[in-house]
This record gives sequence, C-alpha cells and structure tokens, in this order.
Amino acid sequence: MKLKERDNVLVDLTIIPDGLSHTGVGYILDGKYTEIFFAPVSDKLTTSFDVKVDGDYIICIIGGNANFITITNGVISIE
Repeated sequence: MKLKERDNVLVDLTIIPDGLSHTGVGYILDGKYTEIFFAPVSDKLTTSFDVKVDGDYIICIIGGNANFITITNGVISIE
C-alpha cells in the first residue's frame, strides 16, 4: 500500500482462532518489520497506527502460535 505521512491505518478484523491465539499485526517498510499489535485474540481484532514516513507498506497479520487463524470478515482502511 502506498501510504503518506499523517495517514491513519485502521485494521478491523473478525477472526476465529483455533483456541485462544496470540495474533500480531504490523507492517514491512523498506525490508524492516514493525509490530503495532500483539496480544491474545479470541474473536475481534482492532488496531491502528499513524504513518510517519511516506512509502510502500506491506500490512502483516501473524499468528503467534502453531494454531490456525481464520479471518471471516474485516477491513483495512486509510484516513
């Protein structure tokens, strides 16, 4: 995603983990991963971050356990 300084990115997901699962959300910019959220999630994950540098961002959703995480609904929006 091409993001600009001062954009706000909202990640709002409905998930079904295989048991209580630690889930992370972050982004990759210039080859470096930055974590913005990591916690146990059982059904809803909502987090956001403010963009500080213009660039091409890759949004990542990472399961922290060996369990599966199924995303049933969600949106990533930019304001």
